[in-house]
Amino acid sequence: MMLSKKEQTRKKKIRDDKRLEVKEMQKYLNWLKKNFPKCQAQLNGCEHQTVEAHHVLFVSFGADKDDRTLRCVCRACRQWAHKNKALSQELFLHVARENWMKYGGSEDIDNG
Repeated sequence: MMLSKKEQTRKKKIRDDKRLEVKEMQKYLNWLKKNFPKCQAQLNGCEHQTVEAHHVLFVSFGADKDDRTLRCVCRACRQWAHKNKALSQELFLHVARENWMKYGGSEDIDNG
């Protein structure tokens, strides 16, 4: 299967360690914040403003820090995610995958 030029470009910007190159990471963070100004976790009906993009996969769980697994969260939902790592990964990995695909990413994201 042939990759489109856009897919080839995105693929080149993901390093072997699953980290985006600096310029690509900044573009992706800007895209996330523009497209998701409200918290994507929406825990207990949360509608707070996004304060940061947060990795869904946790290094402390043996996962590589994969820049394709970002979602936009408020401070309270970020703190909840750190206290409930396994459940957070289970609930929100699909959100991060959808974000990456909507951005135009083409590589499959594993579970760590």
